[in-house]
Amino acid sequence: MSPYDTLLPGKLLPHNHLPYEALLVAPLITADIPFPLIFAFWTMLSGLAIGVSLGMMDSAVPVTRQVGWVMSMAACSYLPLIRALMLGQNSPLVLMGVCGAYVALKRNSPGWAGAALVFVALKPQILPLILLLVLVQGHWRAVAMFLLFFTTLTVAAMPVLGVDWPIEYARMLMGAGEWANMGGTDPSIMHNWRGFFTDLLGAQSGLVAPLVIGASLISVGFLAWTWLRSRNRFAGTAEGESRADTTRWDLLWALTVLIALVISPHLHPHDLTVLIFPAWI
Repeated sequence: MSPYDTLLPGKLLPHNHLPYEALLVAPLITADIPFPLIFAFWTMLSGLAIGVSLGMMDSAVPVTRQVGWVMSMAACSYLPLIRALMLGQNSPLVLMGVCGAYVALKRNSPGWAGAALVFVALKPQILPLILLLVLVQGHWRAVAMFLLFFTTLTVAAMPVLGVDWPIEYARMLMGAGEWANMGGTDPSIMHNWRGFFTDLLGAQSGLVAPLVIGASLISVGFLAWTWLRSRNRFAGTAEGESRADTTRWDLLWALTVLIALVISPHLHPHDLTVLIFPAWI
């Protein structure tokens, strides 16, 4: 971290992500591989996720080759994505999860959709609304496959982290508001309702919390209204499918991801990488 930040004695930089990422790179650390090489490995993994994401979107929402190249270059030059790569964040993997779930459901592949949702779960705060959309659209098998995969990963981590690690992780997140001098938990840098009202009224204002809750409820209510207006389920590649129904289904997914981000209680600037998904649609 030096020279940008130096941890003082007794000060820890908490790893508040799900532990699967740490377990992925732990063998590289124990093998005494230099940290620059580990960072390069993670960057290449993120780059692969970006390429897969753009490839899936180009196949599911096809455009001409020339337009596709322009859209891909625009996505790769998007500042939050560049920030995610510079900081070694997992946002490209989350983007791949959102794109993968969307494309898999569009192709009637609930198993692959469930696997893709595991990557969305790397940002647990945006997962519930997306899972709810999948359920509302009747894809219960995709949700069941996600729960199976996620439970398997949770149990697989217990020999290393202990049987009670999910409880300890939840307890750590609940206490995150008490972490002192942690710029990453400062709501004023967040591009969501919480950040908006914090910047508007000040962090000490007692109105921030109720306004955030009210704005979030209104946002979810608006989304529910659009769901009710779009109750025609996507029919895969069945004969007679109308372009209007397909467009409605695509736009509903785009809106859900937008609202999932804006109501998220914790959202870094690099998390806006996920906006590449609705932007492509």
